[in-house]
Amino acid sequence: MDFDEEKAKEIVGSHILVGITYLDRNGEIESHLQFHGEVLSASSANGISVKLKGERDGEEYNLPPSTSHILKADPGIYTLHSSGEKVENPDYLCTFEVHNK
Repeated sequence: MDFDEEKAKEIVGSHILVGITYLDRNGEIESHLQFHGEVLSASSANGISVKLKGERDGEEYNLPPSTSHILKADPGIYTLHSSGEKVENPDYLCTFEVHNK
């Protein structure tokens, strides 16, 4: 996974919307996880720590140490399909696919 130190510094303190898709052995979707929150820290050794907001307020989630999966978000309202929760103007979007073997 790619880790860019400059991008890591840039995302700390920002609001991020995360989507993780879990795929089975055949590449079919098993489940999808969505959440959002504030990036607390980002390092190549420990990954990207997010303090969750909204429906999962107060929980923390640790993402893999990959900044290449993080892109600037376009302004707007994003709807989390799993909960219907609306997230307005996050700073970044992050997506991962997890392939079960």
